[in-house]
Amino acid sequence: MRKIDRVLLGILFLWMGSQLVSLALDTAGPKPRQPLAVRAALDVPKSPVAIDLGDATINDNPSKAGGRYTGTAFALSADGYWGTATHVLSGCQRVDVQLQKAGGGFRKRPVNAWRTLKGTDVSVMDTERGNSGLPLAESAAIPGDEGFFFGYPKGRANAGYAVNIGKARMVRFRGREREPADVWTIYDFQPAKTIALGGNSGGPMMNAQAQVVGVVSAGNDRRGRVLTSMVPTLKPLKAFSREDFKPQQPLTRDNYVGFGKALRERGLVVRVDCAT
Repeated sequence: MRKIDRVLLGILFLWMGSQLVSLALDTAGPKPRQPLAVRAALDVPKSPVAIDLGDATINDNPSKAGGRYTGTAFALSADGYWGTATHVLSGCQRVDVQLQKAGGGFRKRPVNAWRTLKGTDVSVMDTERGNSGLPLAESAAIPGDEGFFFGYPKGRANAGYAVNIGKARMVRFRGREREPADVWTIYDFQPAKTIALGGNSGGPMMNAQAQVVGVVSAGNDRRGRVLTSMVPTLKPLKAFSREDFKPQQPLTRDNYVGFGKALRERGLVVRVDCAT
């Protein structure tokens, strides 16, 4: 074989190899679009959050007296138990869960007491009655998993779509406790054009099977990320949970906005009002 023929044959093999690689990448599954840029930090000014590489710091110092702040919670059972983030309740003298009405507005349900899972940013609130409990996941999230979170940033309803990118550590100022956390990159945030996370704290992060895999605890405005507690951290919530809610279909990027609306209208994801 002539030298020129060997060169041409080599070029042909290289081209065929590149085409096969391209085909493999194209059939590996849908690729998420570029993440959105977050425009607001989480729970400012009540609970300012800082993050440096893998660490997030939650400042749970009590807020100034006479203030009002909002967060999010989700139903654990019809017995009146609700899951939320501990720092949402920091410094509160009175707490209400506010259930969204189908026609607009809210109806209040006073919180009688709350308890904290030691060493975590997860708490359980008690009211006289609750709503059907959301299912708690058994398996922890892993990088590449899709996540869907629902809450009330700035007091207004929202739904978000994110992808898990790994683990981090959340550090609470008081006691310097370190809590492992899942890190998620945000790709969609509806209905807003830009992301404003303040008030999402305490809301559920759900997997594609509509199971709660974490509680929203922290966020980063510059990187477009949200941090949540992990499935092992949520295990004690099983003692308060009665998983009555049975999703009819898996959660996807196409249906999560409507799914979140249904959760709010059924009182499964609620706004938390804190008076300090």
